[in-house]
Amino acid sequence: MFRTAKIFFVRFANSLIRGYANAKTNHFFNLTVIALIYVLSLQLTACGSTAPTQASGRTPTTQIASPTPTNEATQLANPTTGASSAQTPTATPKDASQGSNPIPPAPTPTSKPRPTPAPKPTPALIPADPTQFTVNQDGGELHFPDVDHGFDAQPIQLINNNDPHSVPISWVAGASPNKGSEGQWLSLDRYHDAVNGGVTEPVQVQVSIANLCSRPEQYTGTVTFTSPSNPAWGTHSVTITVDLSSNSSVPPCSTNAPPPSPTPASQIQVMAYTRLEERLS
Repeated sequence: MFRTAKIFFVRFANSLIRGYANAKTNHFFNLTVIALIYVLSLQLTACGSTAPTQASGRTPTTQIASPTPTNEATQLANPTTGASSAQTPTATPKDASQGSNPIPPAPTPTSKPRPTPAPKPTPALIPADPTQFTVNQDGGELHFPDVDHGFDAQPIQLINNNDPHSVPISWVAGASPNKGSEGQWLSLDRYHDAVNGGVTEPVQVQVSIANLCSRPEQYTGTVTFTSPSNPAWGTHSVTITVDLSSNSSVPPCSTNAPPPSPTPASQIQVMAYTRLEERLS
């Protein structure tokens, strides 16, 4: 192709020279040179794009990636590997529904139930000794107002010195003033309960002075404790005293004494005769 273009160029140049000689003006020569340059550039471009193909002498082809060779292709490409390697089939997993010996599914592990622990036996309670149940202020007194706490509640301690595994001892309490006309100014926070062995429980004693008046004498009351389940325990009592003689916040009690009753006339006559006889003697 390049040789053809060379021959064409030589012939075209010869004709150009003849044309120049015969041309009447330079205008024709200039146009001819431009046409020659344009044709030459087209020829060179076409020669440059087809030169590698013609030089090699073969048409370029697009390479296609070949698939992965199978066992048979591998055996043909490498005959030296031996027949044993070509005949060895590739192991593939079988579906459980196919074949005569399906693979059984793996068993699901199950958790073993834990044994329920047996309940611990409750120890039997031993009998309680009533003599070991005492009242801390038994036979004593509680005074109101207290030096430190005034008219605040004060405790009476109930003490059960029995074994902690002994039967609890129940108790019942009562509280009342020694004179009913003074009103119910004495009370407890509770009036019955039970005390376990080895335990000390307080019972709070409360007094109310709202309806009391100031007087020289003390107000007195009694708190008693008994045990219905243990009659042999007896009755335990504590005396409660309230002193309002020096309490200026409490109004004094009324001091108006009743008028003396009139003396009968007969008694006046007897008294007159007695005095007359004393004078005569």
